[in-house]
Amino acid sequence: MSNKEIFLIDKILARISRGLSWPSFLRPTNLLVERKKFFTKRFYNPQFRYNLPPLDSLRKKRKLLSKLSIPSSPPYTVLWREKKEELLKKILLLENLGTKNFTRLSINLFGAPQKRLLYKAKKFLPKILTQEKSIVKKKIVFAEEMKKYFEQHLRKYQFPWIVKLTDNISARILLLRSKKIIYIRKDAQFYKGELKRLAYHEIAIHILRLENGDRQPYQILRLGTKTSLATGEGLALIAELIASKNKVLPLSPPARFLARALAVDYALKHSFYQTFSFLENLGFGSYLSWEATVRAKRGITDTSKPGSFTKDHLYFTGMYEVLEYIKTKRDIKPLFIGNIGIGEIKKIPTLPRIKPPRQLPSFYKKIIF
Repeated sequence: MSNKEIFLIDKILARISRGLSWPSFLRPTNLLVERKKFFTKRFYNPQFRYNLPPLDSLRKKRKLLSKLSIPSSPPYTVLWREKKEELLKKILLLENLGTKNFTRLSINLFGAPQKRLLYKAKKFLPKILTQEKSIVKKKIVFAEEMKKYFEQHLRKYQFPWIVKLTDNISARILLLRSKKIIYIRKDAQFYKGELKRLAYHEIAIHILRLENGDRQPYQILRLGTKTSLATGEGLALIAELIASKNKVLPLSPPARFLARALAVDYALKHSFYQTFSFLENLGFGSYLSWEATVRAKRGITDTSKPGSFTKDHLYFTGMYEVLEYIKTKRDIKPLFIGNIGIGEIKKIPTLPRIKPPRQLPSFYKKIIF
């Protein structure tokens, strides 16, 4: 297979990938109304509505992908074959938004939480919650101050990204990678202790890996390889722990990510209300319990039924995978070549014209425990 053919396949997959941005489709359009009902009606399970993606466009993308032939030689073409399969699974998931097949297709794409890891982390739950409470006690910071803090860190790394405030996202922070914009929800509130953690997470890990990937000749190293999501979130969680000087490092994730993983697992067999109550009874509090349960039930219409959007377990799973990699390999520089995962480390060096990472996080040496 010639380099010209590889670049053509890379370009086609990149174009399709950019057209499958799903945060807007997964955000319930009636979230605020259902939130009010949930906190005023006992035992209520939200009934979510969604802006469905254009099915004709999805079918065209699926047809194009199905016709795209990617040879098995040379060996590194597996990176693009895996990306093709990932995109086909993502399209199928979006086509089934709000249907009974959604949970099954989510597991097919993202997998499900590993019980042994959940059990391992739950042993540290009291310490995690104690540390989280110490952060919560600190001063509340509003979106405008968070924006200035992010802009300061972007200047530090000389990244050409901008920060904007918006009303149109459900998460507090969202990266729009195609336009290099960090969105912060206008009404979002943060604790003083979160500023450094979130800057490390979003800028020193996610954006840094994207910018390094931009220097590479292949777009897949910016858009993400098969295991890049879990690895990126794992690195980001470790960065947060370094920022907060977590005393239980490297054994446990920040509270909100443990809550999300537990919510994904519990929601697979329980309703929204049951999942929320489960988290609250563990000590997470109403804010974290609501946030984690909403995220777990995204994509589902009638949340009285079991099922979940399983993506959020990857933060948690990825952290342990990265910790295990550090323990055995020590050198994590290859993880900053671009938006790649541990699963692709051995394949990347065989690619022609790959460049070393241009930048590493300022706290890079602290990652090597």
